[in-house]
Amino acid sequence: MRTLSVNGTVLDDNITLLSINYGYASVTNYNDWLKYSLQPQWYRQDITYTTAEMELLVEADSITELEKACSDVYALMRGEATVRDSLSDFSLVGHITSCEDTKLNSKARVITISFEGIKEGDEKTISSLTIPGRTGTTVEVEGNADVPCKITITPDTSYVTLTLVINGNEYQFANVNATMTLVLDSVNGLILNGEDSAVSLYQSWSMPYLQGGTNTIACLEGYPSIEITYNGRWM
Repeated sequence: MRTLSVNGTVLDDNITLLSINYGYASVTNYNDWLKYSLQPQWYRQDITYTTAEMELLVEADSITELEKACSDVYALMRGEATVRDSLSDFSLVGHITSCEDTKLNSKARVITISFEGIKEGDEKTISSLTIPGRTGTTVEVEGNADVPCKITITPDTSYVTLTLVINGNEYQFANVNATMTLVLDSVNGLILNGEDSAVSLYQSWSMPYLQGGTNTIACLEGYPSIEITYNGRWM
């Protein structure tokens, strides 16, 4: 039986998911066509929320119970919510934009919920990965969009500087001791040594992210081990 869960809780048996239609992520382009130029000057492209429209059949024994059941569904999704169709291998993390209903009779109605959010897969872990110095290695990431990630670095020795290069971008720590466990967490915006802040050691201005598909990772100074956790995303 096809079901819908909200924040990990499967909706009651009196609520049936009739359909869920996914849209695509909206795209904002930053470019400029300068006077006399033969092509535009390209800056960047931002990808934001995708959309979904869900139709749910809600049934109850009375009009009062029906009103409560419909209200409960709406309340479950208030604020930021994670919804998941049991037939899908990803969730939609976001919020309601509108809700409408169609009355069938005093004991049943169809509610149509419009939602916008991020198509996000289950958490994946790439563990015990030793970086072969400047030669680098590749890792495959689920999805087709850029994702924040948590990278845990275990140094193989002490470093004056330790620089990870991910897809050509450098992320550097200074004065790294071999006993440290460094964490670059762009999901939560944290830079740690164990559980303590390591912002004072961090020499870069940006946080790492991964791209859907193949990613290259190297280290300019040595051969540390890393562990990566992320949730794949789709446009």
